[in-house]
Parts: sequence; C-alpha cells; structure tokens
Amino acid sequence: MSSRSCVAPDDGPPAPVAPVTVTNPADPSTGYRANRAFTFEGTGEAGHTITVQNKYGTHLGERPVDDDHTWSWTRSTMGTSIWYLDFIQDAGLPTQTVAQVHRFAPAPEVVAPITVTNPTDPTLGYTAGQAFTFEGTGTAGKTVTVENKFGTPLGEEIVGEDDTWSWHRTTLGSSTWHLYFTQDKGTDTETVATVLGFAPRR
Repeated sequence: MSSRSCVAPDDGPPAPVAPVTVTNPADPSTGYRANRAFTFEGTGEAGHTITVQNKYGTHLGERPVDDDHTWSWTRSTMGTSIWYLDFIQDAGLPTQTVAQVHRFAPAPEVVAPITVTNPTDPTLGYTAGQAFTFEGTGTAGKTVTVENKFGTPLGEEIVGEDDTWSWHRTTLGSSTWHLYFTQDKGTDTETVATVLGFAPRR
C-alpha cells in the first residue's frame, strides 16, 4: 500500500507592495494659501491604509488607497502653520512605508486687484426703478466697500472663495450713479474699480 503526502504548493514570495508617495504638493517649498482648504494627493498600494500624522505623532486622519492606486486627504483649513506631515502606509506593519511633506508653509499672499464685470459697459445703462446686482472679481476673503461719488458708504461684501463678489441694490431709482468699489480700503493693498455715469436707459 502506498501513501501520499499532501504538500502545500509553493506560491513564491509575496507580491511587492507599492510604497506610499505624495504627488500634491509636488514641491512643498511653493507653499499653500493660508486659511484655506488643501487636498494632499499621492499613490500607494490599492486597499491599503494611509495614516496622516504631524511631527509630534498626532493622528490627523486616515484614507484608503483607491483601486487606481491613488489616495487623497483634505485638510479643511491649513491655518497659517508650518506643517511637518508624515503619510504612513501600513502603519506598524512590516510593509510600512512613509512619505513626508515637511516645512509646508503659507505662500506669500498675491492680492488680485478688484474688477467690475457687471455691468460690462456702464454706458448701456440700467432699467429705472429695478434692482441691479453689481458683480466682479478680487481676492478671496477680502472686503469690498461700496461708496458713491460723495464717499457715502452704501454697502460691503466679502470676496468669495472663487475670487468673485456681488453686491445687490434693491432699486437704482432713476439716478445717474457714480460708484467706487474698493478692496482693502485704507491698506497698502487697496485697489479701486469704478462704475461711472451709470444712468437709466432711455
């Protein structure tokens, strides 16, 4: 009588695990926009977990690597800190790998001047007795002050996250308007856009 032994097949060494990388920011020295959200992005091994820690080892978040071997993690606001971040795949396991984003600091602020985009041509006028919404562009978070030609304050608006602003006047009456839209009024970065001679259409 013969006997047969059962031997497990040799599957060879385990498949290599792709290490974690960071692709955004591509260059941390370029910095980030202060007090805004930022999305970190990178690559890794599909299905594995990316743990985010600061330089003190404080746990900030976790994200799985997607099937296309990419991952992303959004910080809702970066504040104004200088960040030292470690992105750890398979934390505490033999397959652990780490990608770092260190000295990630706020970029110097670039202040876009204020513009008016509506009306596009004030000489075309407006409909008397009706509401009108003035619109334009500027720098997100900045304050736009609206004044008439006498310097009388008429309103204020904040430039939105998309760098646009709008100011609604419930009625323009039948006046000929001379309006001054000032961003950062009274500061070194003050800029002004005007809508002059804005009169009712005849």
